[in-house]
Amino acid sequence: MKRALLLLALTGLSLAQSETEITGNPEIYEGLVLGIGPGTLAVVVAMIIAMIMCLFKDSIEAPNVCVAAAIALPLIVLGIVRGLPVRSLKTD
Repeated sequence: MKRALLLLALTGLSLAQSETEITGNPEIYEGLVLGIGPGTLAVVVAMIIAMIMCLFKDSIEAPNVCVAAAIALPLIVLGIVRGLPVRSLKTD
């Protein structure tokens, strides 16, 4: 009886998988790093580096320059990422 139920469950599972249709654009999920795109990851890393820079602002002679650089760093990275070409997601 248990084997029959197991066989029935596996048959139903295989039918469900064969009838599943992928919709949308699955290619947008290719190349993700930690679940986010590489451009977003670059901006997040730049923000983390900028926060670390702000922690050490008191150890240099010009703390305002350090804070300004820490603010500018993620903005520059964001500008570079926004300027890069984007893959087209048009479907046939």
